[in-house]
Amino acid sequence: MPVTSQSNPLAAAAFVTVFALSLATPAEAQPIIPRPAEPPEEVSTVAPAIEPPLQVPAPPPPNLSSEPLRLREETRTWYGGQNLAVMAGSLLVAGLGGVILGAPAFFAGMAGFYLGPPIVHASHGNAGRAFASLGVGVGGTVVSILATGLILGAVSEPCRSECGMEALAAVFLGGIAGGLIYAVVDIGFLAYDVREHDAKRPTDTSSFRLVPKVWFAQNQTTIGMSGEF
Repeated sequence: MPVTSQSNPLAAAAFVTVFALSLATPAEAQPIIPRPAEPPEEVSTVAPAIEPPLQVPAPPPPNLSSEPLRLREETRTWYGGQNLAVMAGSLLVAGLGGVILGAPAFFAGMAGFYLGPPIVHASHGNAGRAFASLGVGVGGTVVSILATGLILGAVSEPCRSECGMEALAAVFLGGIAGGLIYAVVDIGFLAYDVREHDAKRPTDTSSFRLVPKVWFAQNQTTIGMSGEF
């Protein structure tokens, strides 16, 4: 009779349990190796270089020379009498010479009237005043003649054919007015020498002066006055 082997249910259960436990048991844990610490950063102990401050040059010392301060003043010297003499002589030549000798003497005298004062200014070393005098004389006379012609043309009847008399009157009256203005400006305002020089220090011209004085001697003191009379 054949023997039929039957499995023991308890043994099978124990096998299954052992197998399950073997699967559930974790593998042996690996040891944790600590990471080496990084070395600390090196701190520089050398102090940074300090730039030197900006050197600003000191201002130059004031001039403390012992020479006293000099005051300057201007002196104006009038020489208009020379210009007046030149103008008067030129007009005399223009008037009498024009009557006696004719037109050349008249124009020569008028040239002296307008060119004489600038020459006087130049002889005094005033070149600027010489050019100013010439400009006022010639320019002022021309402007005066033109203005006189416009005035005469406005107040008189317009000329139809000949206007010679009106033009001659404008030249004559305008020339006189321009010459007078020129003489006043040149003699009164331009004929001056301006010179600078050291100012004179004021001096005491009084004849009476008192000065208090004190004398100290052994065991006594004297107070008195001294003066100039």
